[in-house]
Amino acid sequence: MAKFYLTTPLYYVNSKLHVGHTYTTLFSDAVIRYKKAMGFDTFFLTGSDEHGQKIFEAAREKNITPQQLADENVSYFKELWKLLNVKYDKFIRTTDEYHEKRVRDVLQKLYNKGDIYKGKYEAYHCIPCESFWNEKQLTDGKCPTCGGEVKWEEQENYFFKISKYKDIIREKLKSDPNLIRPRIRYNEIMGKLDDSMDDKSISRSHFDWGVRLPFDDSQVCYVWFDAILNYITAIGYSDDMEMFNRYWPADIHVIGKDILWFHTLFWFSILEALDIPLPTVYAHGYWLLKGGKMSKRSGVVVDPFELVDKYGIDPLRFFLLSELSEGSDTEFSEERLVGKFNTELVNIVSNTLHRTLTMVEKYLDGSLDYIIENTDMEDKLIAEYEKRREEYIRNFDNFKLPQAIDAVMDFLRYINGYINDAAPFKSGKDDKNRTAAILYTVLEAVRNVSLMLYPIIPDTANKILERLNCKNKIDLKKDLEWGRLDKKSIYKKDEPIFMRLK
Repeated sequence: MAKFYLTTPLYYVNSKLHVGHTYTTLFSDAVIRYKKAMGFDTFFLTGSDEHGQKIFEAAREKNITPQQLADENVSYFKELWKLLNVKYDKFIRTTDEYHEKRVRDVLQKLYNKGDIYKGKYEAYHCIPCESFWNEKQLTDGKCPTCGGEVKWEEQENYFFKISKYKDIIREKLKSDPNLIRPRIRYNEIMGKLDDSMDDKSISRSHFDWGVRLPFDDSQVCYVWFDAILNYITAIGYSDDMEMFNRYWPADIHVIGKDILWFHTLFWFSILEALDIPLPTVYAHGYWLLKGGKMSKRSGVVVDPFELVDKYGIDPLRFFLLSELSEGSDTEFSEERLVGKFNTELVNIVSNTLHRTLTMVEKYLDGSLDYIIENTDMEDKLIAEYEKRREEYIRNFDNFKLPQAIDAVMDFLRYINGYINDAAPFKSGKDDKNRTAAILYTVLEAVRNVSLMLYPIIPDTANKILERLNCKNKIDLKKDLEWGRLDKKSIYKKDEPIFMRLK
C-alpha cells in the first residue's frame, strides 16, 4: 500500500488562531481524507509550537508561566479542530518529552559532525516572527514578513553551517522543482537562494524557555530549529526508525507562504546534514482582511468559532477550500461565504437531491426497480461524468482544490440541465420505465457527486449517502465507478440537506 504523509505547520501558542490558520488545517484535512479514501496508508500530523522568546514574553504579559500559556491554548487548538471535523493522526507539542529528547539527539549529532559551531551572532530580530534579518533583507527598516519593528541583537551562541549545503540544495531544487509548490513559490526561493544561505544562529542565552543544548546547557535551542524538527521526531526519528522509514519523506508540508524560507532552504539544509531525503513543501497564499494579511499581532482577524456558530461547519469548509486559488491571496468576505453557500450548496447540491427524491416518491412510490434502458441522453451524461471525474482526480492529486470543486459543481449543473431536458415530470405520468431510467441516472450522479465532495464537506456527503442508502466505508477508487447505486432500495424524500442562509 502506498503511503502519504502530510503535515501542517506547528501553530504558536502565544494566542488564539484565526481563519488563516483554520484554512491551512482544513486544506490539510481535505487532502488527507482524499488520499485515505483513495487507499493510501496516510499519516496526518499537526501540533503546537511552544518554545521561544515570543511565547516567553506573551506568558510574562499574562503573568503566567510559558507552560500554562501553552496548555491553555493547546486545549483551544484541539477544541477548534474537533469542532471543524479535522481528523489528524497525531498532535505533537514541542514540549513533549520525546520531542525534546530527539531534538537533543539531532543537535548532538550535528555538533559531532562539525556542522554546529560557536560564534558571535549579530542580526535584526523580529520577536513576533521569531525571525532574523540582515540590513539588506529589511523592508524600510522593518521585518519583511510582518512589517513590525526589529531589534538589533549581539550574542555569543551556536551556528548551523547552512552555507555548507548551498550548492547541493541548489542542484536538488533544479533537478526537482516540485519539491516546492506551487511554481511561484519555487521561483521565489530560487531567487533568494544565493543571498539567504549564510550560517544561522541556532541557540539563545538570554532566556531559558526552550530545549537546552546537550553540549552547552547554558543555552537553549532556537525555536525554529527545535520546532521544524517535529516533522521527523513525530514519526520516530531517530530512535524508532521503523516508523520513520514507513512514512518519510513527507509527501506534503502544508504551510502559509510567510514561513517558506524556514521550510525550504533552512529545513532542507538540516535534512541534508542528517542525510535524510527532502520532502515536498506546498505554500498557500494569504486570507486578507481589510486589504491586509490576517495577523494575531495586528488584531485584524476573523474568529473561526464565531463563523461556525453563525453559518455551520460545512458551509465554512466549502467556502474556504473553494475560494483560495493556488498561489494567490484572497479577501475574506462573509457576504461571499453566504452567497456561495446559497448559490452552490443550497441551489445546486441540496435542491438537486431533494427534487429528485421527491419525484421518485411521487411517480415511482420510492422504487427504481424497473426496466432501465439508457438513451443517448444518459450516455452523454455518463461521458460528462467520466470527464469531470478525471478533472477532479487530477486536480486533487495536484492539490488544486478549488479546481477539483469546480469540476464537481460543473457536473452538478450538467445534471440539472439533464433533468430539465429529460423531463421526468412528464414521463412520470405514463411511462414508469423511462422515468425510472432518468431518476436512477440523476441519483447515481448525485451519489458520485457526494463522494467527490466528501473530502471537502464530509458531514454533508455522509448525509447524502445515507439518503441514497449508501452507508459503507468510502473507497473512492471503487465507489466512483458508474452504476453502483442499488435500484432495489426504497428512496424517500426528507427535509432538504441545507436551507438558505441570510
